[in-house]
Amino acid sequence: MLLVGSTATIHAVTADSRRRYLPRDEAESRAASVALYLRMSQDTGTRRGEVEGLGIARQEAACRAEVERRGWTVDDGNIYRDNDVSASSSKPRPGYSALMRRVESGEVDTVVSWSVDRLLRKPVEMEHLIELVDGTTRLRVVTCQGMLNLETPEGRAAARVQAAFARQEADQKGLRQHLSEQQAVERGRPPRRRAFGYAKGGMEIELAEGAAVADAYRMLIAGASLATIARRINDRGLTTTLGRPWEPTAVRTLLLNARNAAIRTYYGEEVGPGTWPAIVTEDVYRQAVALLRDPARTTSGGSTARKHLGASLYRCGVCEAEGIDSTVRTAYRQAGARIYVCTRTRHLARLAGPIDELVIAVIEGRLRRPDVADVLATEDPELADLHEQAAAVRARIRRIEADYGDGEITARIMREQIDRQSADLAGIERRVAALTRSSRLAAVAGAADPVTAWRDLDVPARQAVVDVLCTVTLLPASAGRRPFDPSTVRIEGKGGASKL
Repeated sequence: MLLVGSTATIHAVTADSRRRYLPRDEAESRAASVALYLRMSQDTGTRRGEVEGLGIARQEAACRAEVERRGWTVDDGNIYRDNDVSASSSKPRPGYSALMRRVESGEVDTVVSWSVDRLLRKPVEMEHLIELVDGTTRLRVVTCQGMLNLETPEGRAAARVQAAFARQEADQKGLRQHLSEQQAVERGRPPRRRAFGYAKGGMEIELAEGAAVADAYRMLIAGASLATIARRINDRGLTTTLGRPWEPTAVRTLLLNARNAAIRTYYGEEVGPGTWPAIVTEDVYRQAVALLRDPARTTSGGSTARKHLGASLYRCGVCEAEGIDSTVRTAYRQAGARIYVCTRTRHLARLAGPIDELVIAVIEGRLRRPDVADVLATEDPELADLHEQAAAVRARIRRIEADYGDGEITARIMREQIDRQSADLAGIERRVAALTRSSRLAAVAGAADPVTAWRDLDVPARQAVVDVLCTVTLLPASAGRRPFDPSTVRIEGKGGASKL
């Protein structure tokens, strides 16, 4: 009640201030721009023999049906997906981030998702949506279980409860998975997720994939690049466990997976032997790890990698006659013919094709002989000793960690001792990598079919094998156009391969 003579002023309630407390009118209830958000923690379709993304497709079908039921429409460009993104992880969600940017700019006013726990992972994300509803965007959020009323205090309270329960379920699921993984570690069982090379369950080797994994290790140790290995696996018609083509980074991850050697890991740390069959021996796995982690490793498989067998490998016979050590390089004549010329001067120029064909024929002939495995020992005595030393260092590190866990040493002492042991281990692995690089032929000779193994290698790896087996010297050819004369190419065997 106003007193007579009072000067109180009544202000009109604006539309912006009313929207925090009143529902939309009929004109506002129509959706101008609808977007779908779809998320799966693990789309395991490929592991069940289904097409990748089938779980996401089921969500999309349900959301489209909800949109149609409400009389709305959605453009294909307004569908945002985050596949294999868990609710309990901290990984970014590219699809969700892109959607929120469009919501904040006013381009999208309605978001449809399967459920609250598909849309949100944290209660703070619900608060962000509420802020958007309070602002100028007038965001509407709909799930296949019903609409979230974020415009009234009661509706917001209900939405916050749903978000809290969604987070609680994600945390509970994460705890269950953690306990299950711990139990599997204690029993030496494989991780839940299928690894390439193993059948579902991880206790049996998948024959085609297992053979590809074993060949990948052999090729790496023989000197092949990761890009070459990826091409070979793709040529077999095999894909990753997610159904994607193989790339060098995926091959590196594959070869660094201790599961291939039946070694159980937990959060990246080796905890003991596994109970499943190994695809490769532990020694082979350790050699591969040493190579891949060696700072001196060259990774170029692109334009800077050597593409021709004789470049920087074949010797110049003219320089040799003068007592000078020199190799040849690749060049091209005006007509486009590839030739080998001396790296010092052009006093030697030979057509490259016939020479490479001759050298390849000689090398493959040597690899076909039954005594090829005896040319070099398949296991260098020093390499075997290094594997034993590395195993002893790893055992000492595990004992140090156990002593800390039992309270026998302090954290500072544990760190100091582990740092010293890790430095020793790094030195051993560098030596393993160096020995592995210097014994390319052993990996080829130890293969079931050495010639096929040789042909699988890229050019730098083939050069390493040629260099171990023989020395190739190019002599001057006779003047004029004459047929190729093999006697102008001197191929001399080295060491145990002296008889080519």
